[in-house]
Amino acid sequence: MPVKASFVCPTYNLAGYLAETIESVRYQTVPDWELIVVDDASTDTTPQLMDYYQKEDSRIRYVRLPENQGTVGARNAGNKVAKAPLILVIDHDDLCTKNRLAVTLSHFERNPDTDIFHAGWYECNIYGASVEQWHPMKLTKKSLSKNVLFCHSTAAYPKRVTDKYPYIELERDGLSYTDDLAALDSWLTAGLIFRTSKKPLVGVRRLPQGQMQKIRASKGLPPSWRQ
Repeated sequence: MPVKASFVCPTYNLAGYLAETIESVRYQTVPDWELIVVDDASTDTTPQLMDYYQKEDSRIRYVRLPENQGTVGARNAGNKVAKAPLILVIDHDDLCTKNRLAVTLSHFERNPDTDIFHAGWYECNIYGASVEQWHPMKLTKKSLSKNVLFCHSTAAYPKRVTDKYPYIELERDGLSYTDDLAALDSWLTAGLIFRTSKKPLVGVRRLPQGQMQKIRASKGLPPSWRQ
């Protein structure tokens, strides 16, 4: 049976969190998916973990890169081999809600001209419980110079988009953009159609150096990973 969507999950040395991320995909209410885990040459127990999951669930695919290429290279490698016409981003320490795929598929059925879909999210504690909810913002080129409320792990796009606009490394005015901000710059420059949902579709873990901590700091909020 053809899969309706491909989850692409780049990972590097985070086997301790990766299993929960994988399980959150396996619990989707829509079962017609594939999960591509792209191992960016991890040196921890990721290969052993993925050997278990490949035997446990035939919908899970494992791609191991021979040498570390960084997140940009890992995302592009996963997107390139995706079999479905729709790709969903998920990072190796985040958690999908059970209805994430259902909500995303419903959106594209109603709005087939959408190029980039993204949604709300919540911060979660070490147990995966919701702590604080966030909503996406309308994205423009101007907003990229500010603190952008965009959760990459909620993003989904047709495969045609990433085939034409793969992830890139970007430096501007002496600053290096992360893979998601560089992608946003590329997508907005190209005039792609963005649409959002306020529904929280992903739980973002509290990690000391994570993006959520930067957002909280910009708003004068205390570091949530300490709570």
